[in-house]
Amino acid sequence: MKRGFPVVEFVPIDTTSNLLGSPPVISEQDTPINLVYETLALEYGDDGITPEFLKYAGIDDVVLSFINKAFSTEEISESWRALIIVPVPKSGDLRHPDNYRGVSLISLVLGLYNRMLLNRLRPALNPLLRNPQNGFRQRRSTVDQIVAIRRLLKGVTSNNLSCIMTFIDFKKAFDTIHRGKLMSILRAYGVPGKLATAIAATNLQTWAKVRTPDGDTDTFQILAGVLQGDTLAPFLFIVALGYASDASSREGKSN
Repeated sequence: MKRGFPVVEFVPIDTTSNLLGSPPVISEQDTPINLVYETLALEYGDDGITPEFLKYAGIDDVVLSFINKAFSTEEISESWRALIIVPVPKSGDLRHPDNYRGVSLISLVLGLYNRMLLNRLRPALNPLLRNPQNGFRQRRSTVDQIVAIRRLLKGVTSNNLSCIMTFIDFKKAFDTIHRGKLMSILRAYGVPGKLATAIAATNLQTWAKVRTPDGDTDTFQILAGVLQGDTLAPFLFIVALGYASDASSREGKSN
């Protein structure tokens, strides 16, 4: 029997801040533009807009007008939906496609917009995420988990106890997130409709082509996943992971 979307009761986020649903303002652009320039100096999307252009052209007001239009109309430019996927080798036999990680090059204006959305979403949702989640969170590190495991194992061995550890390898994790369910999760956490819809608009109906040494492939539609290489994607992933963990924990307790 097909199962429905799991319902988990949360204390909703604080929606009293007007920032969550209000149009972006010029001051929200400053830090993201600097980050775009510093971290993506050689990478940009198919629209040809470069980091140098964003930083030095003096078009902050123009860029903000595009961003505000996207936020208010809940629609994004078609050029923002076009991605270039660059295959990055991992390990193993590089003749096998599974041994590559696809990094998406997106429009830098979309990257700027997503960074602004992230800066609004993260402070609101951080208190609701599971405390052990350290990856992709500010002022936290997965090194903390390694230290905790070492201390645990030291205590186990010194007391002559047994310990069972389970590790999960999420294969193609970013690529397999169900986009429709991700938007339902944001609403389940209490993310205001305007902000949730803005995030949905940047993640639905996207198209891509793969950049290869022999040239770009034909364009194809992407139906699932968050975008590797995008600033918002890692946080959306851990939000979905946290919801799934909470849902499974509650289901286990009820059985």
